[in-house]
Amino acid sequence: MCGIAGVVVAPVAQVNPRWLRDMSGAMEHRGPDDAGWLQWSAGNPPRPSRSVREVRAQVGFCHQRLAIIDLTEGGWQPMCTADGRYALVFNGEVYNYLELRAELEKCGHTFVSESDSEVLLEAFAEWGAAAASRLVGMFAFAILDTLARTVTLVRDPFGIKPLHYATWPGGLGFASEIKSLLHLPGVSRRASAQALLDYLDQGAVGHSSQTMFADVKSLPPGSFATLTLDRPDSLALDRYWSPPENETVEISFGEASAQVRDLFLDNLSLHLRSDVPVGTALSGGVDSSAIIAGLRAVGGADTDIRAFSYIASDPTLSEEKWVDLAAEAAGARVVKVSPSETDLLTDLDDLIKCQDEPFGSTSIYAQHRVFRSAAEHGVKVMLDGQGADEMLAGYRPYISVRIASLLRRGDLLAARRLAFAGARLPGSQSAPRLLAKAGASLLP
Repeated sequence: MCGIAGVVVAPVAQVNPRWLRDMSGAMEHRGPDDAGWLQWSAGNPPRPSRSVREVRAQVGFCHQRLAIIDLTEGGWQPMCTADGRYALVFNGEVYNYLELRAELEKCGHTFVSESDSEVLLEAFAEWGAAAASRLVGMFAFAILDTLARTVTLVRDPFGIKPLHYATWPGGLGFASEIKSLLHLPGVSRRASAQALLDYLDQGAVGHSSQTMFADVKSLPPGSFATLTLDRPDSLALDRYWSPPENETVEISFGEASAQVRDLFLDNLSLHLRSDVPVGTALSGGVDSSAIIAGLRAVGGADTDIRAFSYIASDPTLSEEKWVDLAAEAAGARVVKVSPSETDLLTDLDDLIKCQDEPFGSTSIYAQHRVFRSAAEHGVKVMLDGQGADEMLAGYRPYISVRIASLLRRGDLLAARRLAFAGARLPGSQSAPRLLAKAGASLLP
């Protein structure tokens, strides 16, 4: 992951250089490989630099780099087009950058690096904000258009990469992490009453654009926001992608299974595009076991597969036997971590600092230690099974949430059917209980 941040103020104001230093410093852990800044005002070409300068600027960008693709200077950010019109700060990875690069070269674009960042920048120069719908990947980025006098913020379809922002009269700040925004004088630490209530009452976090901080919002997944330099505190939000609804495909179960497998393996192949070692988090569950087996399938016998696993000390909770089974089948090397209660207490302050907001369970800590172990072993890119439970309804709490959405739109028959079907699942609650839980979540 990289870290991006920026500030845009009204033409009569200027960006304080100290804000940029503090915002960048707060997220240095996201990108320890390199850092860059850009300070721009009308009438001057954008010039990225390796230090914050004491100059007047209406726009300031910060970037902390974790080098994944093109480890050379060619991938350094902020990045500008040759004509000086566009400037970019980008966090994430565009997996189909090779295909996009070939398409852009046919349009007359030339490239001086091998980075996906440059491909993204040229794609925006060619197609504008419509370029977002062409991207396959996880990303959050900001682009300054010095000619149109706009800044555009874009977030990937599923919100994998974070992008927070805050506005105040005459200004806007954005950042990968909330803590960076708290260095701006117009952003308070006041809590959002609604977000706090949702967390305490339902354990819900990150379910809306409102963060736990009243002044800070998250750009919704699959969306972009455009602001003009004349009115930087006024954003125009647009959605470029939404999940398709009510689509059905008339194929057999076997055909559906084969199609899911092909899509899954193609996805893994794209995720392996990296100039640094790639590892995987292995819990022994269906999703992570499928990933590690898929890596062997697409990578071949010579691929070095490195897996990192959390092993619970309680034998009744430990999934070590499933970890070992999956690793042996895939021929993977496994590094296991087993933090104790004492370790949790020691690491708690650091964990809270990394998360920025309250979280629902200590499973976050297990992931924290797994990824720390990967970093200690020199692995920068990790493949993970996040999202499989949502897609395959693997967690029981999703049943009542789905019932609530059906009730909200008045589809009572479908809600009843789902409640009784869900009640038949092993370890699930009764149908009346599921309906009651769904109904309770609809109450004020």
